[in-house]
Amino acid sequence: MFVVITGLGIGLLYDPDWALPWFDARVSLIVTPALVVLQAAAGRLLVAAARSRGRYATWEEFVRRLIRSSNAYRVLALPLYGASVWLLHWPRVVADTWHLDGVPFVSLLLTLLPFLLLLGATFLGLHAAESLARGERLPLRDYLSFHVRMSVLLPLVPAFTVFTLFDSLQLSETASTALAVYPFLNWLLLLAVALAFVASAPWFLTTAWGAKPLPESALRTRLELLCDQAGVPRPKFLVWPTRGFGHVNAAVVGIFARNRAVMFTDAMIAAFTPDEIAAVLAHELGHARHRHLAFYFALALGAALFANFADFALQGLAPESARLGGALAFLALLAGGAFGFYSRRFERQADLFAARLVPASLYIATLEKVASLNGNVRKVWFFTHMSIEQRVNYLLEAGVRPDSAGAFERRLRRAVAAGVAFAAFSLGGAAWTVARQVEAAPAGRERIEARRLADRAGAAWDAGDRERAATLLGEAAARDPAWSLAWAEVLYASGRAFEAEAPYRKALDLLPEETDETARVRERLEIIEEMKVRRER
Repeated sequence: MFVVITGLGIGLLYDPDWALPWFDARVSLIVTPALVVLQAAAGRLLVAAARSRGRYATWEEFVRRLIRSSNAYRVLALPLYGASVWLLHWPRVVADTWHLDGVPFVSLLLTLLPFLLLLGATFLGLHAAESLARGERLPLRDYLSFHVRMSVLLPLVPAFTVFTLFDSLQLSETASTALAVYPFLNWLLLLAVALAFVASAPWFLTTAWGAKPLPESALRTRLELLCDQAGVPRPKFLVWPTRGFGHVNAAVVGIFARNRAVMFTDAMIAAFTPDEIAAVLAHELGHARHRHLAFYFALALGAALFANFADFALQGLAPESARLGGALAFLALLAGGAFGFYSRRFERQADLFAARLVPASLYIATLEKVASLNGNVRKVWFFTHMSIEQRVNYLLEAGVRPDSAGAFERRLRRAVAAGVAFAAFSLGGAAWTVARQVEAAPAGRERIEARRLADRAGAAWDAGDRERAATLLGEAAARDPAWSLAWAEVLYASGRAFEAEAPYRKALDLLPEETDETARVRERLEIIEEMKVRRER
């Protein structure tokens, strides 16, 4: 999922001024598909290299190394897509060659098309690698369906919703003006969409993953009683189909208790005993009891508000593209660092909760079974989880030394308090930003209206109506003096040099010293002075 989010950022961050200056649409259209082929070929090389596993002492060690190599292979899609965007100018193909810039949904989809194709090639390579790790060929269609639903739909559906909404609003002059004059409205809209997705997460994931309610049974009754024992409101229990893929997993979704759901894959329901399913549920209840999902949302909200606050505070110190790049880099760092930091510790906290709710020996045996049925991944460390081996060893240590668990809980509480403090600080920064933006709104509205008048003036000039162009630019300069130079140039070019003198002098006051533009304005003023002298004679 993080690869997908980073790829989305690479596409949205594109700025022609930062990219390779040379551009040829034909080259981009030829080389970009070649990068997809390169990614597919790299997957073949990954599998070919992994087949020579004689140097590994155990199958478990081989699987661990293969999964590490597979993770590096996933990341390869990012520099390849970056090459398509920054070296080959793929977004310019969409905007300039195909003339689709700003078309809601379509422009974003086509901008991301190379990345989506790279992901498809990646999944093909990972299918071959994971089949090798499991010692059996996994069904390709089911494997691809599972990963598209898990890794692609989950981040891209909200992203496409947000950007399609904003692109659509830009088609309305009133809405686009309001968003430009009051930039905090962009963040409020983003927050509203985020809250809508958070509230509908169980429904969305149930639909995207095709989950069905767990039928009434002795197992369901057992799980409901365990919720009561844990003091956690009963969630919905859903069966998450893997369609023959055989993935053994479970997940809790939903911040709010009334629409929370716990999903178990069909492979887990088929392979685990009721006691083991209860042990898995105990871990998910640990996440709910400690409000981990709510904390994640608060941290993400704090990060978004902080990025908005920093962007506004740095206005005038850095160009907009640089500020956008910095915001995306900050959010990527937070996702890559803070989320992983908290996730691994929350998993440990949920493990401790589960080992207290059900017999610790049962829970440890269940963890070992999860590792075995998912392809001997006991020693594999994931970004969001410690390895099963590390988790089991910690539970065994906590059983012998209960004080270690208490010390861990205290450290985690301090870390959570720091995250909450960061979110509170960001909220304060957002309030300050809103106050400043409201204060600056009248001037901002004038600048926007001036820009629109200048655009209409440009159209009039292109149509040969110089007088109307000059009139419109005069109105624009009255609203925003930054258009004084453009107004003066139009007047001068239209044979109205004496009328151009005042806006030229106004522009000279605004321009920085010792530039080619400044020299040109002074030259124009000297010519006008000479014209005035000749007229007086």
